[in-house]
Parts: sequence; C-alpha cells; structure tokens
Amino acid sequence: MSADNGIYILQSPTESGSLEYRIAHLQAIENHSFYGENGEKELCAYELLRWGNSKCYKSKSQALNNAHDLAETKPILVYGVKIIKSPIQFNKFNLTKQEAQEIINSFWRT
Repeated sequence: MSADNGIYILQSPTESGSLEYRIAHLQAIENHSFYGENGEKELCAYELLRWGNSKCYKSKSQALNNAHDLAETKPILVYGVKIIKSPIQFNKFNLTKQEAQEIINSFWRT
C-alpha cells in the first residue's frame, strides 16, 4: 500500500502581484489539477480546505526550509517536498471552510 503523500507548498499570487506560500502534508495531490480544470471557485474551495490551516510565508526560501523541516518528521514521505503553483489568489472568493466544503460536496453531487 502506498502512502501517496508529500509535503506540498502552495504558491499563490497576491492581489499586489507578489507570491505567498503555504505548507501542508497531503495525499492525492492530483486533485489540485482536477479541481483547477473545473473552475476557479472549485479550485479556491479545494485550496482552502487543504491549506487553510497553514501559516502564510512571504518568502519562498523560508517556506522551503520549513517544508523540509516538516518532511523530517514524517516516517514515510513518497513524493518529498513539492511546490504547487496556483493560478488564483488564496481564498479569492473569501469562502468560509463550511462554504468551501459545500462547493466540493455540490460538485460531486452533480
């Protein structure tokens, strides 16, 4: 059985045009591409549910350092540390986590 996991850094553009970074230990990261192909609101909801509890870093190097520190704490890490580039601002639609979950649930009901 595969752990299918990694430490993923979400790189998102900001309103001012700079970048920000959030770190999470996740599985099934291919869902990020799937939701990205199905609309910005679905992608926004997915990102909020996966990286919503993560600290926001303004520095790529700081995010990478912290991601590698987190990786050291995982006994099994299949995909290591990877950067996922988002085309949208983090929580572009100002969703609550409940609203984000409802969007994801509704997507799968259709």
